[in-house]
Amino acid sequence: MSLTIQLIADSDLFFHSDLTTNFTSTFTIFTPPDSAFEAFGQPSLPHLLLHFAPISLSSTSLRSLPYGSKIPTLTSSSPLYVTTSRPDGSTVSINGVNISGPPIFDDGSVVVFPIDDFFRPNFSLQIAGEPSSCSNPRPRCKLQPFSQLQDASAALKSRGYLIMASFLDLQISGFLNPSPLKLTVFAPVDEALVMYSGDVLMYQSIFMRHILPCVLPWAELNELGKGTGTVFKDNGNGFTINIASDNGLVFVNGVKISFPDMFTNDWIVIHGLHDMIALPEETNMGREDSAMGSESKIQESISPDRSEF
Repeated sequence: MSLTIQLIADSDLFFHSDLTTNFTSTFTIFTPPDSAFEAFGQPSLPHLLLHFAPISLSSTSLRSLPYGSKIPTLTSSSPLYVTTSRPDGSTVSINGVNISGPPIFDDGSVVVFPIDDFFRPNFSLQIAGEPSSCSNPRPRCKLQPFSQLQDASAALKSRGYLIMASFLDLQISGFLNPSPLKLTVFAPVDEALVMYSGDVLMYQSIFMRHILPCVLPWAELNELGKGTGTVFKDNGNGFTINIASDNGLVFVNGVKISFPDMFTNDWIVIHGLHDMIALPEETNMGREDSAMGSESKIQESISPDRSEF
């Protein structure tokens, strides 16, 4: 595997891939043993690239990732999926293959993990329910106070919103008050959340800014958003949610609801979003960058053309 890594690195593939535009200096590499190469032979390049993730994941991060989390790879159409079934995270599994030990290399930017075998290129994640070992009574007892969210979680999984479903499964201890439980959940697509999937410290912030402690179907949100809209203050850690609507479209802090009423019952409603709700400072940074870009264009437009001189 070391020779394969050297060949791929020398080919500059890392720096030409669309996936690595923002991740050219950080990688997680999953390496099978030599015996796997002897048994399987030399895999194709796309198959090899499935073992390279353009993000740096520590052992702690991998153990913390919930079942079904996506890990991007250099094979753009084929992410990896966390398939860890043990609740204590003692054995981490990805695409059904166990990580066989601690990192064999870790310099803070590039991490190399040994794995038992090659990842299968056409792996299919079990999303109909939890992995079989999760039916064990012990972990289910831990989730019992919030077991009423299982149907909502299953609806998210069936539609491909696996990371937000995992938040509901785990319940991120202490975030929700189960008595009584009334929720509106704004669920971003996995692609908007995957870069944060290993950042345990961000879980609370991400989850809290995507829920409201009340049930608001799309029709009600549409009414609340008309005119000047409606503001829900201090939703979590001082975070504010703004509802606005225009021509039959509803926006949450500027993010469009792309899948209204994905799941509804008397005490919870889930709406799909095409992006994550940003923190105020992230939004302001984006506006500042946009303003700087506009100012630069204005300066260019009013500058005299001196090309003839």
